[in-house]
Amino acid sequence: MGCIRSGLTLTGLAGLVRVLFFKDGLGSEKPMKIQYVPFSKLPYTDTCWSLIEGPDERAYAVACCEHSSGGTGFITRYDPATRRLEYLLDVAETVGQPSDNGRATQCKIHYSMVADDDGILYAATHLSGPAIDQPNYNPWGTFDDPLRSFVGSQLLAYDIARDKVLWTDTLIPHEGCRCFALDRQRRLLYAVGYPRDHFYVYQLDSRRRTDLGRIGSVNPQAIWMDQRGRAYTTDDYGRIIVCQPADGGGWRLIDTDTYAPHAIYQNGWHNVAYDVVAVPGTDAVAGAAWNVDPHLFLLTHHDELADMKMENLGPSSPGIDGYGDRGFNGDHCGGLVFSAGGELLYCASLSDTSGSVFPSRSAMLKAINLQTHRVRDICQLTDNAGVEIPYISRTIRIGPRHLVMGVVGQMPTGILHVELDGELAQGPLAATPRRYWG
Repeated sequence: MGCIRSGLTLTGLAGLVRVLFFKDGLGSEKPMKIQYVPFSKLPYTDTCWSLIEGPDERAYAVACCEHSSGGTGFITRYDPATRRLEYLLDVAETVGQPSDNGRATQCKIHYSMVADDDGILYAATHLSGPAIDQPNYNPWGTFDDPLRSFVGSQLLAYDIARDKVLWTDTLIPHEGCRCFALDRQRRLLYAVGYPRDHFYVYQLDSRRRTDLGRIGSVNPQAIWMDQRGRAYTTDDYGRIIVCQPADGGGWRLIDTDTYAPHAIYQNGWHNVAYDVVAVPGTDAVAGAAWNVDPHLFLLTHHDELADMKMENLGPSSPGIDGYGDRGFNGDHCGGLVFSAGGELLYCASLSDTSGSVFPSRSAMLKAINLQTHRVRDICQLTDNAGVEIPYISRTIRIGPRHLVMGVVGQMPTGILHVELDGELAQGPLAATPRRYWG
């Protein structure tokens, strides 16, 4: 399926909308609109990591400020049907840690936001932003400093129907929260903290936290659930780690013998899970690693952990040979979501390392058939001025047509709205898929 640029532009909420055309299986041309929606009221925001769909068929995205001194995160809401962007709340002010308090800031929410079926959104903050009078922040150097340290990952519960904060709490003292998952039945949050890389269980009703210990040095970027209520993540080498109830009460972590796939020229280090999405109608997930030359995988869960099946779906961007100067933030795969027809859509970025001290990146929307492993390019992702979007963190789908993506690498940051058409918007999975992990 080819993709050609058109000179046609439309006026929209964020400015010009670039219209791209692709050919469906019958050879006819169908329009596909791509609109970059910047967080224009927050000009210093630089990343958008957390993005989740609500039961109200709207997108909830966090405008983050992870590099600038005194920057804080802001939760926004976007309705793809009306293209309306709302600014809901300043996270730092909400949790009682304003940007000018002299501490490392509540600068972002990093893969740690979910919304349950009752419309309660849970979000936990992460660290990296320096205090308002500091040029940078070292989480080790001031870990528990009484005046300068990051006070800890702050958790908030927000009623999206009433636009009301219900309560706040400290999820992890002195640490940020890299990612979490929601167990709806047991009302638990599973989280990984940074920088110590400990695994936590948080009970929403009692607001009690249990520390299950350290799982490595490289933070995983995803925790996910199976249909039995077990939580999964990865260690530094991509080994699958499972959290399940322990005999006699509590929880325990189990190291399995199952590993996420990686390129043959690597030893597996830094092959932590980056993005994971449930395969519709099954007890399986598809995922991508946070690594140079990231590979996609299909993991099927079973009653017995020893029966788990890991399948290598191959590299997200075939053709990388392992030579040259590459990095795991340049070679990127994220934004996984299934189309209405059942294909796995994802966004792959590659660094152009030729002749530049600062390599450029560009993101491509791709699709893979899980049965045949056939990969096809859907379209290059561009912003409203024709500049290529460098990096997509997460993608959600609202109904059969609307993809909303978190953008990293633009300033101010924002979201990308891709309106699918033709065969990409058709199929038995038209209803909005719900995701219960960040």
